[in-house]
Amino acid sequence: MYRYTLFRKGVSELLAITIGVAITIAIGVMLYMFMPNFLSSTAQQQKLGLTIISANAVDDQTVIVSMSLRNLGTKAINGVNISILNVDVNISRILTPLKASIDRNNLYLDLSINPLAPGQEIPIVIEVKSKIIAIGQKINIVVIARYVDGTFSASSITATIM
Repeated sequence: MYRYTLFRKGVSELLAITIGVAITIAIGVMLYMFMPNFLSSTAQQQKLGLTIISANAVDDQTVIVSMSLRNLGTKAINGVNISILNVDVNISRILTPLKASIDRNNLYLDLSINPLAPGQEIPIVIEVKSKIIAIGQKINIVVIARYVDGTFSASSITATIM
């Protein structure tokens, strides 16, 4: 009889539930603290800041567009592709920076020698030509940046001709 009562003793149900809830809360807090580091995507880490400084008409066929590109991400940018989406508007030449390749509506800046580090900003000035340029006309610009690890990020902006 003595042996039977010895093995019947155990943890009460209330204490068992309390310990189970405490362990569950501890695991939840640990996951809440550590999971954002594991789930952060590259898209969140790689961002572009694109600002139109001016878009001034020189004559009835030419516009000078000044913009700045800032690397808001965590990785360096080693290539930038600038495209104009308007059908009748073409990039004719780049004024700043000088090293670039142009193919109709696409301009490619190779920054592999001197990558754009996180937080840095570069000015970009392009000359755009069209058959007819009107004050108030909009130019849609898309910028795609290639990062040193081979990933891409894109940003778009609309410039209004003054």
